Order: sequence, then structure tokens, then C-alpha cells
Amino acid sequence: MRYFILSARNLVRMPSNGVAFELENLLADVCNAELVCPVVSHDRKHLTLPALPGLEGERGERVLLVVALSTPIAYIMSAMPHWRRDYATAAAYVIDPWEAWSAWPEHVPRTLDCFFVPDVRIADRFRNVHGVNASAVPLGADVLGNGSNALERPLDMVAYGRQHADYLRVFKERFNDPRSERFLYHDTFSNARTSDFRDNRRLIWKLLHKSRIALSFDVLATPESRPGDRYRSIIPIRYYEAAAAGTAIVGRHPVVPEMREQFGWPDATIELPDTPGEALEFVEALLQDESRMNAIHLRNHAEALARHDWRYRIRDMLVHLGLPLPDRLQQELDMLAGACAAADMVRVT
Repeated sequence: MRYFILSARNLVRMPSNGVAFELENLLADVCNAELVCPVVSHDRKHLTLPALPGLEGERGERVLLVVALSTPIAYIMSAMPHWRRDYATAAAYVIDPWEAWSAWPEHVPRTLDCFFVPDVRIADRFRNVHGVNASAVPLGADVLGNGSNALERPLDMVAYGRQHADYLRVFKERFNDPRSERFLYHDTFSNARTSDFRDNRRLIWKLLHKSRIALSFDVLATPESRPGDRYRSIIPIRYYEAAAAGTAIVGRHPVVPEMREQFGWPDATIELPDTPGEALEFVEALLQDESRMNAIHLRNHAEALARHDWRYRIRDMLVHLGLPLPDRLQQELDMLAGACAAADMVRVT
């Protein structure tokens, strides 16, 4: 099979699109795929392809994949108006599909072979309301490439992306006081754009590797951040990233049924008390419990290796599409099996 990945990396410069960038790069590696990156035309009215992909060989051998941060971004299919003629199989993975709950986005084709989305509720909605073929495949992380079970972690807490302002405030005031021995990394910008997705993602992974705790919140705990159709409990990507990095996931957590299946091991998530004032002393006590924290670092990484690597998700999507697994993907799945066996030797039960 010949794989092509249609990417919005030249069009969507928000740091959060780095998650799509990272998955695209992994797909390109394990499927030996060609990246196709549209740009905006000079008159800014349509998308163009700086270099058309080569379409040698039989149509039946060609597969077109799209990774979209949100459903509307799948409009980049318009850069390939003859995609159905040229590719026997076409599918998209949508990382955050909830914006399309009520209405199907303009210019996004409904006729892909499958829209893969992270949640069974939105998959059902896509099928039953929007009339598109959809299947639920959870989010993941490149655990094999970016995971860590390190115990030496000089940073106490990292808080990136969407946060509960009141909880974050008490940690900022205590931990980043010049007289405190603690340290909290947190975002201090909004509406940012990144000039380099690779640098941004490497920084996030390094912060997670070096941090004991990742502060994380369900959407229902931060109602102002995702209004409208996007205001519903979901499992955010940062949960998978933190687990892969062996970081303790502390906050107010999603209430969806999938949490028990996907994060059901001991101390996979730790719930903060009901008030920010209580949370401060709670976290101080947690950080002083070295044996518990070290067990979390080892266990979270081991469980993420066994459950949440993107390679498992890629395998499941290709199987769903009736496609054979590329040799490189199978080799790395075998490497994951070996890594899981090694992690089991140090996993703390």
C-alpha cells in the first residue's frame, strides 16, 4: 500500500495543533507515507498544493489519511478535489471533534470511508445525525518515543493548556514565591501561535519528564473554556501525555465511563479536594510521599506503554479499514511488546 497524509501544519499554527503534527509524523514513519501540506493561494481564496503527490501504481494501493485537530480542519480535503478518484481508501482522525456536534462543517466531505474520533458518543452522533461513517478510537501518545519512567524529577508541577483558574492561582502563589522550594511551570500567554511545532512539542515532553505532577482538569471543572457544544466531559490529550511521561495526574477529572477502562489502574488519576485552599496542603503532602510518587512514575509509564501508544490506535484504524499492517508498524508493535515486558518487571502494583 502507498500512504499519503494530508496535513494542515502550514495552515493552523496554534500550539495545540502540535498534537496533530506529532501523530502525522508518526504515521509517516510507520506507514512510510508521503506528507502532503496545502498552503493558502496568493489571493487567499482557496488552498493549493505546492507539489502534487505522485500517483504511480494502482488506485487500489493508494490510501489518503487526514489528521485534523478539529472537524472543520478536514476542509483541507478541498486541496485534492479528485481525492475519491485517485485514492481507494480515505479516512480522517479528528482529535477534538465536538465542535461538529450540532452542525456538519461547511466544505468537509461526508463521504470518507471513516471518520475516527476519540469518543463513542461523538461517533454515534456522526453516524446517526450527520450521516457519516464514524468509529471511536481513543486518543493516545507516542509512549515508545516520548515516554519516561524517570524518578529524578526536579520540577514539582506542570500546568499547561486549559486550567481551573482558582486552583492554579493558589499553586502559583505558593510554589513560585521566591522563598518557596517548590516550582510550578504554567502558561502565561493566550491566543498564541507557534513558529515551530517540533520545538513546542519537545518542550512539553521535557516538562512532563521533569515534573512530578501534571495539573489536569475535566471540561466540566472549567466551564468558561469550552462553551456550547464543546462543554461536556471528555478525556483530554494531556491525560495520555502525562501518563506516558510517568507524571502524576492530579486535578478534577472526567466522569465519562471510558475513564475506568482507560485509566483504571491505582493512582492513575488523583482527585483534588473540593476547595483550592484544601488542595494546596493536599498536594504538599503528596509531594512529600516519595514512595507513592515513585510508584506512580513507574506505574503510569508502564500502563501507558501497555494501553495508550498511538501505534495501537494506528493498528486498530488500519484493521477497521481492512488494510494490511505496514512492516514498520508491525516491527514497532513488536518493540512495544518487548518494552511492556521490561516495564512489567518494574511496575508497582
